[in-house]
Amino acid sequence: MLKSKKIVSILLAMMIVLSIGCLSASAEESVDTTSRGYQLINGDVYDLHGNLLLKMYDGFTADGYALDPNFTVHDPSTYVQINEDEISLMTTEILDTTSRGYQLIDGDVYDLHGNLLIKMYDGFTADGYTLDPNFTVHDPGTYVQIDEDEISLMATEIFNGTKYLNKNIDGNQGVQLGGDFTVSSSEPNWRLTYNSGVPTGVNFGVYNVTRGTVVEWVPKVLPGKSLSDVFAYTSSRSNDVYRTMGSAEGSAGHASLRVVKC
Repeated sequence: MLKSKKIVSILLAMMIVLSIGCLSASAEESVDTTSRGYQLINGDVYDLHGNLLLKMYDGFTADGYALDPNFTVHDPSTYVQINEDEISLMTTEILDTTSRGYQLIDGDVYDLHGNLLIKMYDGFTADGYTLDPNFTVHDPGTYVQIDEDEISLMATEIFNGTKYLNKNIDGNQGVQLGGDFTVSSSEPNWRLTYNSGVPTGVNFGVYNVTRGTVVEWVPKVLPGKSLSDVFAYTSSRSNDVYRTMGSAEGSAGHASLRVVKC
């Protein structure tokens, strides 16, 4: 009787071992690693040509990573060489900056005549702003003279007075004109005016302080000229805070300026 029990126990043990072996085999068969470019040999990862790629230690790499369920090895023969010059050309065409009045040369902002406007440092101005996605440079030829008396009643004044302006060198010089402000659907525009002064012209920069971006660059506004179409209001970002900066063209000196939103 005792002998028969031992035989039964041995048979059961053998059946369990065989079952585990079958399960392991079926599990290995169900994972089709070759379709993902590799094979497992003794738990290590080899390419389909038998070259060792990753040495595994109890299912982990030496630095403690396990294989992702979708782990894939790419075949080097499928790599394609791309002409980087073609990519650069396509990128330039997609980002059509010329339609917004400027061009990017080595990451810096130039007007369409090749004059440096803003020197960028790793994509940022010296004071930490990046270019807004809708950044625009205005052509001085489009500025129009406006009767300031006509807009006084319907405009909110940001600045109206005299400031000493440093001469602009690369678009990163300037002093703030008035305080920071927000815009609304009823007053979505800026009007920037250089009344009179020592500089031959004034450069105005409009910044989105909330987003840290340069929104508009308005160069070389002549005395007595106003710009009436600086627009940055977005209903989805109605609480964004803006700032206007001014710098001198020609010579540094005092300038009588006015900034209003209307």
